[in-house]
Amino acid sequence: MVLRINVLVISASVLVFQILLTRLFSLVFSYHYTFLGVSVALCGLGLGGALVALPKANRWGTEARFSGLFGLGICVTLAAILSFPDVPSALFPAGVAGLAFVAAGAYLALVFQRGGDGIAGLYAASLGGSALGCVVVFPLLRLLGAPAAVAVTALAVAATTMGAAKLSQRLDHCVALIVVSIALIAIPMPWILPEARVGANSGKEFAEARLNYTPTIEASRWSGFARTDLVSVAEIDDEKILYTDGAAPAPMLSWSGDADEMPSFDDFVGAIPFRMMSLRRVLVLGSGGGRDVLVALAHGVEEVTAVEVNPDMVSLVHEQADYAGDIYRRPGVELEVREARSYLGSSDRRWDLIFISLPRSQRSANLAGYQLVENYLMSSEAVDEYFRHLGEDGMLSIVAYGEADMLKLFGMTMRRLVGAQGMSEAEAMRRIAIFRQPNELGVMRYLFVARPRA
Repeated sequence: MVLRINVLVISASVLVFQILLTRLFSLVFSYHYTFLGVSVALCGLGLGGALVALPKANRWGTEARFSGLFGLGICVTLAAILSFPDVPSALFPAGVAGLAFVAAGAYLALVFQRGGDGIAGLYAASLGGSALGCVVVFPLLRLLGAPAAVAVTALAVAATTMGAAKLSQRLDHCVALIVVSIALIAIPMPWILPEARVGANSGKEFAEARLNYTPTIEASRWSGFARTDLVSVAEIDDEKILYTDGAAPAPMLSWSGDADEMPSFDDFVGAIPFRMMSLRRVLVLGSGGGRDVLVALAHGVEEVTAVEVNPDMVSLVHEQADYAGDIYRRPGVELEVREARSYLGSSDRRWDLIFISLPRSQRSANLAGYQLVENYLMSSEAVDEYFRHLGEDGMLSIVAYGEADMLKLFGMTMRRLVGAQGMSEAEAMRRIAIFRQPNELGVMRYLFVARPRA
């Protein structure tokens, strides 16, 4: 029974650690490292199984030693991630994590190899542990945050190591040292090392904010979706920023809620479509901190539908109701916490304006990595979907950063107008407008406007 419990805990810990790695890599490193944890886990587990198959492998370590090395590897991986946040250093924590999974794979393979007639029960315990890991990881993440959840996982593995040592009827000095090391590292680590190294990676927008301003994280939320941070800036009184995994900043403007004190938005290029024609129904996709909803209300829009995929961002905006004028609960504002394309696909409504403000991202400025990014809000199918949900004389407006986004939007829209709607190129060009506006840091912001029907 003890052996089955050990297998269950180790299998659960493997899944928990793998998922937590995904979240930590997404936060600390860059977007294309997000699933590096999955690849490392699969590779490590396979290598661990192969290790046990080698001749005389049993001399290299008992089940207890392999279990302990897995726990120790978890601790060292967390320390490496939090200590070396720059992208070029990602291979180091990935390599350490790989060694941890090698130890886990070796432990499980060794247990199955010696399972004998009880192999069915051990296999059931392994499957049950994997299922248990998938169930408990997200409550752990929400309650403790990723670093502390990793530490708890290491401690669970340490307890399993003691159980494995008990089964072997000997607790040698190596196993004892490993267990003590896990406890000494795991327990204080989430509090000694900085819990959020979101500003240390130079590839993140929060790092750029730290170079130019004095940001302070006021609140944070961990979830399976992302880590969401509410950040105030000492140099800016009328705005707070919401970051998703240290990137994609979404502004939340200060507003009392009084209609007579609405901001003018004279310095925001995204306000142009609201002044081009009278609008009654507006759809805001990716409403974030609510700035674009406030733009619509400031220009007299009667019905605003705001769609935001991140529930933690919506929760933080609600908590800042006094600061942001309770923007999502205003009369005439309908909030949908859903993925934008999914919402459009299930709706048959039409709007006078579909407005999207893409977050500024380093990846949009990095053409080398730009081709690796698939943004479901910026695809040919997405443009078709937007046009289908525009009313007569309706407009599509997208605020973006970088010429690459503008060229992509222009090409997709021209292909839709000329190819699908049969317009001449000259007629299609008359239905598209592009504006640009630099900010105080010299970053160019673009506004793309398309009117498919006149």
